[in-house]
Amino acid sequence: MGLGTIRPIIIKTEISFVPIYKNQTIFFHLGKVLYDMGYIMFHLSYGSKSAPLKHKKNKPYDETVVPLHGDAHFMPDWTRSLGKKIIKGRENQYEALMLMFGMKEIYKYSQRKTNG
Repeated sequence: MGLGTIRPIIIKTEISFVPIYKNQTIFFHLGKVLYDMGYIMFHLSYGSKSAPLKHKKNKPYDETVVPLHGDAHFMPDWTRSLGKKIIKGRENQYEALMLMFGMKEIYKYSQRKTNG
């Protein structure tokens, strides 16, 4: 992972559930790496495909489909010391980004849990 020592407050990344490219990291590995760095996921959107033979029919999406790729958003986990360390000294940025990403209630909840 190419973050080095940088710890953004919000991370938006493309993800894949199955390897599409050679030596590609899949979602589950990426999520674990970011979790170990002090982040938790707060939003996930993805596209799916039906099975190859089913895809050639008139109604390719009328049965179960397989998730392939999409986007995931991660934020600092305010319940753990690693996440608190990411936020420390940048509380105003954290609040602003949480509000911009529609996470007002999560932000208020996190403040109640960490401040009282």
